Amino acid sequence: MMISIQKVEYEQKSILRNLLELYRYDFSEFFPEDDLNSQGLFEYKYLDHYWTEEGRFPFFIKVNDKLAGFALVRELGTNDRDETIYWMAEFFVLKNYRRLKVGQGAAYELFNRFPGSWKVAQIEANVPAKAFWRKTINSYTNGAHKEIEEADWNGPIQTFTSVNSKVHRSDDSLAGTPHQIQAGSSDDAAYVRNKLIEFNARHVPNGRYEEVNLCLKNDKGEIIAGLNSAVCWNWMEIDILWVHDDHKRQGHGKQLLEEAEQIARAKDCTFIKLNTFSFQAPEFYKKYGYTEIGVIVNAPLGNKHYYYKKDLN
Repeated sequence: MMISIQKVEYEQKSILRNLLELYRYDFSEFFPEDDLNSQGLFEYKYLDHYWTEEGRFPFFIKVNDKLAGFALVRELGTNDRDETIYWMAEFFVLKNYRRLKVGQGAAYELFNRFPGSWKVAQIEANVPAKAFWRKTINSYTNGAHKEIEEADWNGPIQTFTSVNSKVHRSDDSLAGTPHQIQAGSSDDAAYVRNKLIEFNARHVPNGRYEEVNLCLKNDKGEIIAGLNSAVCWNWMEIDILWVHDDHKRQGHGKQLLEEAEQIARAKDCTFIKLNTFSFQAPEFYKKYGYTEIGVIVNAPLGNKHYYYKKDLN
């Protein structure tokens, strides 16, 4: 999954207007007095300002180049350290992309793009937003942030300086400062993975990364077998194929493998690659047309680690 932010050009304003309607609808539960106009629209009165005023920055949030939301960023001047102060004016991710760390990835991108002092506010009633931003900013800054209140805002405001973030800095912000190696969290790992996917997409045309995960369940809804894989460029890579001990030798592994191959062909993959150990199922894969392309001896000790490939005609 490749998460990216893209500047909204003036010619794309109508697309942003449409997304703003979805955002305002979501937000209406916190502002019941925010009525529709006579055309049945909420409208966003500051929309045109993002192309007529300095210091306003509109962005689309995209996942694998598909629209997934938007963000509006504003400059609020400078602080006493002469750092530019940035304000997250609006931030929206479509519901089907929430809980997939899309919002977090987009926020990291914005913080990195605008190094300086940041203020991210939530209204008191918006409990999900408060939880999201507290977690995201704490992860981004490794705890180096403050939560404040201001007289003209009803809710918490997170403040931090993005140029001082130790984990999620942009390359430019690292210049002249010591690099620190730290144990990364699962969020950090997802960030690094997404950055590499973005890099790959810039250097190889038609780049893609799409997870394909399958499972078999019994009549109780319990998983008895599963296959985890991903489509990358022109191939599928099978990472895991597992069958419960009580259900082996019943054709479940074959069923999952064949289904994965059908999906790979439908997605125009030219081959499938996978790896397995000598104590797992090397003979199983050979039986279904997979050819050994490499082996590492004593991985783990006393065993072999095999790599297989199958060309799809």
